[in-house]
Amino acid sequence: MVPYRSSSEKENCSPQSSNCVTWQGPDLPCINLCKGDSVSDVVYKLAVELCNIKDATDMSAVDFDCLLNECANTNNPEVTVAGVIQLIAAQ
Repeated sequence: MVPYRSSSEKENCSPQSSNCVTWQGPDLPCINLCKGDSVSDVVYKLAVELCNIKDATDMSAVDFDCLLNECANTNNPEVTVAGVIQLIAAQ
């Protein structure tokens, strides 16, 4: 498989199934990725991990009104993660 640098070179590239290209990097036990896995498997495993992280950090149901009110009532609110966590803990 010949890599290409731009869309104009794409037409000169022979298509290759990602099932036929193998991962030559190191084993990554944390996502069960092994040298020799197909690129399709690698992308799938990474996508699953990304979805797990997204689900674990979903804050769409959190009500931030009290935090926003606290910031609005503070003359000079700290806008760092540590400052926000401290405001949340104080509530």
